Amino acid sequence: TDLSTDVEKGETIDLSVTIDNPNSGCDLGVWIDFNRDGVLDENENVVCEMDNDQSIFSFQITIPQDAEPGPARLRIKEKYWEIGCNPCGYTTWGETEDYTLNIIDPVGITGYDRQSLRIYPNPANNRVYIEGLKAPAVIEIFDLAGKQMFGTSERNEKAVLNTSGLGKGIYMIVIKTADGPVTRRIVIE
Repeated sequence: TDLSTDVEKGETIDLSVTIDNPNSGCDLGVWIDFNRDGVLDENENVVCEMDNDQSIFSFQITIPQDAEPGPARLRIKEKYWEIGCNPCGYTTWGETEDYTLNIIDPVGITGYDRQSLRIYPNPANNRVYIEGLKAPAVIEIFDLAGKQMFGTSERNEKAVLNTSGLGKGIYMIVIKTADGPVTRRIVIE
């Protein structure tokens, strides 16, 4: 999940997967944890290609309007000769890779004046400052696997977040207000 990209709700993205040694029994499955509950449900299976000998698979995936904003797991699983698409479990031949899609609500982004919302420093160490909040706001920090690491409510236009308990890495800050959510990436050193 170290590799990530930003996508907006309602956006259609192109996905291309390359298989080095394809054969006629190659199966490919793609899942996105749209509700960010940590479980790749059957309705989150966006691609299920069976018995295909292509070396390059290309698909278009539309991010649902009701997808939960923030970091979501994208799983790609290539396997050989098994029944159905299953995001977990054992496979004799194949490979499973996880990536992160940072789902952004376009309403939330345009609801804020980009110049007035400041999140700094970035990279940060023990504290992150947020200015230009539209109070009241709920502020959450997620790791790239989608696990909530921090959460607070704020009734002021400024906030100071104690990030000393977070390990080094990349995180997503989700700020929820009446205008909608805003998602930003921060680095903790």
